[in-house]
Amino acid sequence: MEREEGLWDANQTADVLGVKPGTVYDWAARNILPCVVLNRGPRRSCIRFEPAAIREFIKARTSSPRSEGAGR
Repeated sequence: MEREEGLWDANQTADVLGVKPGTVYDWAARNILPCVVLNRGPRRSCIRFEPAAIREFIKARTSSPRSEGAGR
């Protein structure tokens, strides 16, 4: 599904990645998923995600099929 540009929230990002929003927050907190921190509060932070960074995240983790005879 194509998303409009601008920053995405965790729900939009989760939809694109095919995971739950909690997973998106977890990956962001563990520095697995790049995010933009808009406000760092004592209990919660407001974070958003750049579409280009999420596309790059997907691209970096996408494996291509090995060609026949490769690695021999």
